[in-house]
Amino acid sequence: MNQSEQYKIILNNIVDGVIVASIEDMRIVYANKRMADLLGLSEEDVLKKSIQDVHPKSAVLDATAIFEEMAGGEANDVQAFPIQRQDGTILYCDISANLIEWENQKCLLGLFHDVTYRCAVEDRLRDSEERFKTIFEANRDGIVVVDAETKKFVLANQRICEMLDYVVEDITQMSVTDIHPADSLEMVLESFEKQRSGEKYLAENIPVKRRDHTVFYADIASAFVRVGDQDCLVGVFRDITQRQEREKQLKQKIHDLEVFHKAAVDREMVIKDLKIRVSELEKELQE
Repeated sequence: MNQSEQYKIILNNIVDGVIVASIEDMRIVYANKRMADLLGLSEEDVLKKSIQDVHPKSAVLDATAIFEEMAGGEANDVQAFPIQRQDGTILYCDISANLIEWENQKCLLGLFHDVTYRCAVEDRLRDSEERFKTIFEANRDGIVVVDAETKKFVLANQRICEMLDYVVEDITQMSVTDIHPADSLEMVLESFEKQRSGEKYLAENIPVKRRDHTVFYADIASAFVRVGDQDCLVGVFRDITQRQEREKQLKQKIHDLEVFHKAAVDREMVIKDLKIRVSELEKELQE
């Protein structure tokens, strides 16, 4: 049994697709059943193809360049490279190659590991990350992601940076206790624990300390998430300074109206008393 026959016995039983192609003209001289299945062809039909034929037209130039680099020993693998099935659908494979002697000619033996599913998952993950980033950064409220155990900040959006007057790199070196006044920490940490346990969703009128130690008040909504292997809380900070100012102005207006109303009522009472007294005097004069 020659070396090529020995190769075939081994290669026909591995789980990845295998192609052996001549370095001279890139013609395929061997393909295992797994490779034929990947391409949607019979093993005999694969042997009628060249390396350029198993890739989509848009990738042929790259495929040729990569083949030449591998044949010259300049490269031996490529990640998530497209191949085209007989029906036109595209799969993605990690391809590794080695120079071998096959039936008295120099060839490249390529292993094709199907990573189409992995690529699809990665694409969905990237899309999700982009959507998350857009929502995270475009939100008008300040957002932080906090390690639920250590209370250290893991992520922060631009809005919370503006609210606190820090850059992201500063905030991710800080913890919950760094952004609240010392005399409010007991109340803040109690609210944090209730939010972490799910007992409480919204913490209202929480004092928040800026870089210059001035304080504003925020309502902080929370949600439990997992980031990597960390249990975290997402905190959404809504600055209620303007709302508090409006409430203050409204209370003042209500107070002013109550004073005015009381004054008006008192005035009416005085006028009523005067009318009664005038009426009494007129009766006295008539007598």
